[in-house]
Amino acid sequence: MPAPQRDRDEDIIKMFFSGYEDGLWASSEIEWPDKTEDGAVDAFIKRPTPTGTVSIALELTLVELFIGDRADFAKFKRILSIENDDSLRMPDRTIFINVKRDTLQKGYRWDDIVNELHQWLKSNIALFPDGETYQVCRISNVGKQPSLDLALQVKVIATPGNNCILIRRYGDVDLGKSVNKSRADKLPKLVNTAASKRILLFERDFHTSEQHILGEIEKLKPTYPKLNGVDEIWFAETAYYPTHIRFNRHVGTTIDNFDILDGKPWPNIEVQAHS
Repeated sequence: MPAPQRDRDEDIIKMFFSGYEDGLWASSEIEWPDKTEDGAVDAFIKRPTPTGTVSIALELTLVELFIGDRADFAKFKRILSIENDDSLRMPDRTIFINVKRDTLQKGYRWDDIVNELHQWLKSNIALFPDGETYQVCRISNVGKQPSLDLALQVKVIATPGNNCILIRRYGDVDLGKSVNKSRADKLPKLVNTAASKRILLFERDFHTSEQHILGEIEKLKPTYPKLNGVDEIWFAETAYYPTHIRFNRHVGTTIDNFDILDGKPWPNIEVQAHS
């Protein structure tokens, strides 16, 4: 994997072990088997106990609303910058503009697309009627095709005394496919590693429900019994990485969790799980 992504993954794993089991593993050295052996786990850690050495094998995997969500959002930030233009705000109106995901594709000049969309909105946003409409912004000479039609979902709401423009993405969501990809990429390495405990750590952002991910895992168990070889499933909520990460594990009707704030673990707390 690219070096920046590897550094991020290792950082998240280090944070996890710094707070896991009330910091019991914080002083243990983490090994990174996948750096030197193809098909090995992301992390392996061990520590001595009065009855012998105990160890943990860990795999970290990203779960997205759809495969490629994070990469798509990184590109989408170019379009998101249009929100900063105050001239697009209409008096007493809140305007939602949803742009289809994967709009910025290879073979096109992305900055030109963003500039053309920005100019089109300047010319047309005042004409949008209240309610929900479907708008098409046609852009020419920006890449491999003569023209590109941007399909926009627009919603205008009357908000007396307030004005706002919000640009977001829309498109199909396939959480199950993303979870299944994680299973295929990560599970064999994890269950084939000899360890006292095997942990599967799902990285997610605040858009992805842990309950929904667990539900998709339950659907996979009859077909992939190796999932039963995973001792613990944890979640790393990384929307505010690196300043804040919350690690959660669902245990029955409760959630065992701990926070890492500014690189330092906070004590484990127990809260009621939401259905």
